Amino acid sequence: MSTTTATKVRRRVKRRLTKNEVTLLAKLITGLPSNQAVSWESIVALAKRQFDHVWTRQALQAHPDIKNAYSEHGKLHSQFCKTGKTPRATAPEIDVLQQKLDKEQAENAQNRETLRQYDELLCTYVTNALKHGISPEQLAAPLVRPYRAQSDSPRPRTKKARQSRNS
Repeated sequence: MSTTTATKVRRRVKRRLTKNEVTLLAKLITGLPSNQAVSWESIVALAKRQFDHVWTRQALQAHPDIKNAYSEHGKLHSQFCKTGKTPRATAPEIDVLQQKLDKEQAENAQNRETLRQYDELLCTYVTNALKHGISPEQLAAPLVRPYRAQSDSPRPRTKKARQSRNS
């Protein structure tokens, strides 16, 4: 009696790339160093290492994000081959925004220092006022509003203006 062992052949399940996988793979391609040449075979291998699934070149190339990342990396690599220098890692817009941020942070530091000086000056004024006999209640009293009826009236305030008006 012989027993034959039947081995089942496992078929590979077709699997589509999700949007998150496409985005992650595009970021990985963009993050590769520009001095490293990239081929579609290396991208297929990268996808296999990352997601433990093998997609064909055509399946990966069908996604515009991956295709754009591949072509952008190809441009950066050719630029590196021509000049021998790695291209800028950041876009010029990011540099401009970083400069604005640095300027704002410097201005904030300067404003904090000015505020500290004003606080120190206020403490000096309060201390001197208390030394000269002004009570804390008098210091905390609200300011007296100036009498504005004089400036709000339509009649002239100077003698010359009154004389010219009466004549």
